Amino acid sequence: MTKVIVQKEGTNWAVGIVGDTKREVERRYFYFWNNKATDGELFWLKDEAAPFVAYFWTDKDRLKESLKNASLLEAMQAGFGDDFKGKKGGLMPFAKDIAESKFLEIKTETFIDRTKRYNFYTLGSIKAENFYPVPRSALDRTTIHNKNESNGGIFKKIK
Repeated sequence: MTKVIVQKEGTNWAVGIVGDTKREVERRYFYFWNNKATDGELFWLKDEAAPFVAYFWTDKDRLKESLKNASLLEAMQAGFGDDFKGKKGGLMPFAKDIAESKFLEIKTETFIDRTKRYNFYTLGSIKAENFYPVPRSALDRTTIHNKNESNGGIFKKIK
């Protein structure tokens, strides 16, 4: 038996699948894949021992639409199609109600931990070096701008 949970990250949602076996989790993932809830990959959080946990990314609209499509398919396979022939909307209103109840059963949990697990240290130091040093004698001189010079205002050295 699998359990479906969701972690909301803004408009993107991580849909988590928890199961007793890896095969159960993968089958539930393909259930969502085949009904177009995702086109991304399955990310494993725990794949060594039970309970197995994996997740994929989707959004609210795609998740709801996939549950509606899956509910419609399941109702048709169960033989409910004939019961709704001739009625307005056919089997679709029934499938939408089932999909909505499935959607409401999904619990919101935080299962993707975003805390940093490691401390990163760097060795060494950074320092600035002047590869073209200014001669000390150049620092002792001062300059002023003389606009009255006949050559158009050049700098004049004062001694």
